[in-house]
Amino acid sequence: MTLEDLINLLRKFNYSEDEIKRIDDAYKYANMKHGNQVRQSGEPYITHPLHVAYTLVGLHADVNTIIAALLHDVLEDTKTEKEEITKNFNEEVANLVDGVTNLSDKDYSSREMAKKASTRKLLVAATNDVRIIIIKLADRLHNMQTLQFKSPEKQQEKAHETLDIFVPTASKIGTYELQRNLEDLSFKYLNPDQYHIIGELKMNFAENNAIYVDELMKNCRKILLANGLTGSVDIRERNLYSLYNKIRSGFKPNDIHDILAVKVVLKQIKDCTDFLEYLKKSYRFFEEEYRDYISNPKPNLYQSIHASWYLSDDKIFQTRIRTRDMDLIANRGIAAYWDLDRDNARTRIQSEFETKLRLYKNVKRLNSMFPDDAQFFDSLKSDVLSPPISVHALNGDLIELPNGATPIDFAYQIHKSLGDSMVAATVNGEFVPVGCTLKNDDAVRIIVNKTCYAPKYGWDQMAVTSYARQRIREYNRKFQKKG
Repeated sequence: MTLEDLINLLRKFNYSEDEIKRIDDAYKYANMKHGNQVRQSGEPYITHPLHVAYTLVGLHADVNTIIAALLHDVLEDTKTEKEEITKNFNEEVANLVDGVTNLSDKDYSSREMAKKASTRKLLVAATNDVRIIIIKLADRLHNMQTLQFKSPEKQQEKAHETLDIFVPTASKIGTYELQRNLEDLSFKYLNPDQYHIIGELKMNFAENNAIYVDELMKNCRKILLANGLTGSVDIRERNLYSLYNKIRSGFKPNDIHDILAVKVVLKQIKDCTDFLEYLKKSYRFFEEEYRDYISNPKPNLYQSIHASWYLSDDKIFQTRIRTRDMDLIANRGIAAYWDLDRDNARTRIQSEFETKLRLYKNVKRLNSMFPDDAQFFDSLKSDVLSPPISVHALNGDLIELPNGATPIDFAYQIHKSLGDSMVAATVNGEFVPVGCTLKNDDAVRIIVNKTCYAPKYGWDQMAVTSYARQRIREYNRKFQKKG
């Protein structure tokens, strides 16, 4: 990776000469600051921020984000103060760099505590500017791509941390391209035998089923042409770690219908629904796997129609039908707005984060609840970053909750007043105990009575999320004082 590579990519994506000049100045400044520092690979240290910036240019990031990527280790690894970055660049760049800068180990009782405090600092700073998370994910991606130069112990530590913290964070903001790369790189180091087994399985599956996938793609293109629709048809592949988890949960490869899925990208939503109906005339529809994420987007903004089809008596393959804008968001999450709303991208990215993504609300909640860094970090992992389930609210919204969550957790996730006044719950139209375990795709309704004193004693023992437990205990303490 060289500066010339970065500049060539900037020109390819039509960054202005003024922007390229600013980025070139930032490179020279970072190169001067890092001086003779080298990475464990033996390469000059500057190659790392260059790679991070290159990744962000690939996402079409704004110029301040790219400059911050080039400078992202200057505060941490050189004798540079934030004020100097503000003076030489601007306050926005300085805040981005400060946001991704880790806290010093020497200020904490242990390295582990410093890492927990740094994670908190990163996510809290990102509530003011979510681009901080995107820079950090690009930073972690290059660190994982060069993990072979670390000791085996460091490789394991970094891979575990990536799967525990950075992969779910990427998922929460919808950056699928970054997420899948981080997953597979972690998988490669944590379970190399299974990594190679799954890789061979996927390759063999692709070879054995190429004729079916090709047939589906050809027919999709014929349907576009015959009906005057403008669009593209491509293959979308499951990544190795996702496939490994699916098989580990009990699925056989032939029962996983999106190892190789056909992705159809169209101009507008009406084209998507029309295309689905045209496909129904050509193939037998496998209704059990139908999901309309256009009408009901996933919590990370993902939208697409998932529909599976019998291509023979025992061969079922999935199509994913979406618009171009939806496709950008499916791959990049909120980072897609660098393309979708270029002139207003920063405001739009932050607005989408604050109003539509629950990571923002959850981080704000936990930060206000837990002064202690360890408590914040542990609650973050259990409540927010653990493998989720998605359940349906009364208005049709999909709500993410940690596995094992109850209607109590659901109520407090929607709003504290809903949990405080809850008296009963239904799941899929049936009354259930408020402490029952929810499952993926359940439809949940909370019944309230604001004249009743709730939550009940003992509900904190049924709740799974730290936020719900804390709210219940606070409510009960206040009620005791009033009594």
